[in-house]
Parts: sequence; structure tokens; C-alpha cells
Amino acid sequence: MLYLAIYQKPGTELLPIDIIYRPEIRRYVENWGRFGDLGFVVEEEWTGRCVGAIWMRVFDENERGYGYISPEIPELAMSVVESHRGLGIGTMMMGHLLEEMDSDLLSLSVYEDNPALRLYKRFGFREYARKDDSIVMWYKKN
Repeated sequence: MLYLAIYQKPGTELLPIDIIYRPEIRRYVENWGRFGDLGFVVEEEWTGRCVGAIWMRVFDENERGYGYISPEIPELAMSVVESHRGLGIGTMMMGHLLEEMDSDLLSLSVYEDNPALRLYKRFGFREYARKDDSIVMWYKKN
């Protein structure tokens, strides 16, 4: 699911699977269970296969994620397997995570041409900053 959370532009050569071992990527899951970690998976009922995952993690100044804003704001990551996109899994996972999280704030990074941007906007994420063709967004609980 970590590999699927990396947005890959349509029509470009796929990144090698071992990219998930790079420090800037693996930090999203390495030593899972730290204070502030929260995540859920969605399994296909008839096969038990994982078809979606969403998680949030707090990073510090020395271990910034792509959507890092501050050490007080956890960063969101999510993925849905391609064959299950457009079925509401992302919406369901996002609603559940936002309901269950203890934090009032959340951040993420998304490419401006990623279809998930619409989902984030629908849930109230707002632009915080831009870097090249990616957007750092933040969410504040009401």
C-alpha cells in the first residue's frame, strides 16, 4: 500500500518497487506504532485482500514528510488499489480517519493533477503551500 500511495503520473514509466526502501518514503511506515500513528485498511470481503489503506503520522524537524507543516500536525497518506478506485473507498476511509483522529489538524501533499485532490477538497483540506506541481494542504477539524 505504501507503493500505491506514491502518485505516478499516467503515461510515465512506473517507479521501481524498491523505491519504498528509500528513507524519504519508508519513514511513512517504518517502526509503525509510534505515538500519534493512526491508520486503517480496507479488505475485500470475499478474498481478504487489502484494497485500501489510510494512515497518519507525526514527523519532526529532522524527519519531514512531503506534506510536512510542523511537528504538531500529523501527515496523511492513503492509497486504493487501481481496480477499486472510484467506488467510494477513499471517501469512506477519509471520513473514518477524520472521525477517529485525536488531532485537530492534518496535512498532506498531493500533485495538482492527482484525481485525489478533489477528495481532499471535498473534505475541507485547503492549500497551504505549493512546490513545483505539488500542493501541501492542511485540514482543521471544526
